[in-house]
Amino acid sequence: RPGLIPKIASAIGMDPLEFLAAAGASPSLEDMRLAAGLTMDQVADQLGISRYRYRGIEIGSVRRDPPVDVIQQLARIFAVPVVTVRHAIDAARLPQQ
Repeated sequence: RPGLIPKIASAIGMDPLEFLAAAGASPSLEDMRLAAGLTMDQVADQLGISRYRYRGIEIGSVRRDPPVDVIQQLARIFAVPVVTVRHAIDAARLPQQ
């Protein structure tokens, strides 16, 4: 239930994104989405793309970068700088070890 994350973070006096991100790590798109209290479906709807397409962006399985307007919309939806979204997209594509 993504809607609970912002409530829990607020209850303990933390920013939701700081609550989710590992110490010193840059937040992932999933972290940003959960900190905003949104589901994948809700983000996809706001972007005007399919859930499948959004999931690919979030987990790094898409071959091409999302269009600039999608990256900018994600930054607005998650209330973070565009560079933070860009970094999360790039990091999701890195091979996991």
